[in-house]
Amino acid sequence: MTKSDVLSKQDCLEAISTLGVVGFLEKYRAELIQELKSVKQKLVWIHGAGCSGCTMSFLNCDHELLGTILRNECIIYHKTLLEQSGFFLGGIPVRVPEINIEYYLKDIEKTGGYVLVVEGALVEGPDNSGKYCLIGGETVKERIVKAANKAKVIMTLGTCASCGGIPGDRRSENVVRDFPGLIFRGVADRTIILNEHGITKPVVDLPGCPPKPEQILAMLALLLLDKLQFPEDSNMLDKYLRFKMIKGG
Repeated sequence: MTKSDVLSKQDCLEAISTLGVVGFLEKYRAELIQELKSVKQKLVWIHGAGCSGCTMSFLNCDHELLGTILRNECIIYHKTLLEQSGFFLGGIPVRVPEINIEYYLKDIEKTGGYVLVVEGALVEGPDNSGKYCLIGGETVKERIVKAANKAKVIMTLGTCASCGGIPGDRRSENVVRDFPGLIFRGVADRTIILNEHGITKPVVDLPGCPPKPEQILAMLALLLLDKLQFPEDSNMLDKYLRFKMIKGG
């Protein structure tokens, strides 16, 4: 490793290729912690239709690296983890916490340039209205599309976000239509759903129900630390937009 680049992209890729994500995180834990302490990149995490199992998996990752990410406020929006975020005056919330965090997200979206993580399926029903799921008076569909428009890169986390998963159960055509993934409308239709909403930002898919904690942490570290950049690293994704070295599962 060079002095100018404490942990290079090549270091990361070689370690993941030869040691796997667990070995990569163990070998470079100290270096990753140091870089994450000063990282400026921010992460917005929005839930669609799902069980929050991916969040639970993420919380089971390496506690030192997780603690660094949380202490450095790398995650600036996550409705479950940051419910109390928002506007306070003398320690008292100016608005109720649920409303606070929604106002906060609108401010974040004005700045843009963040890593967007979407967990859970995109809710389009009924009749393409998205009103099956509302947060702070807006549909989850509207919230995800708006956040995606301002993101630097989008990570679809888990099978629900990828192709609808359990919410988009394929036994019913109506359910598939109402709860697609952000990438695929069920496993048979390989349409990039975000493209239908005019979103052309780069997307990295990490499927799994849920993905393993180490896989989530490694992917987030690569994106937060700009070890993966697009479009130049697009050739490192397969035809399903999975990072070839960390395919999830």
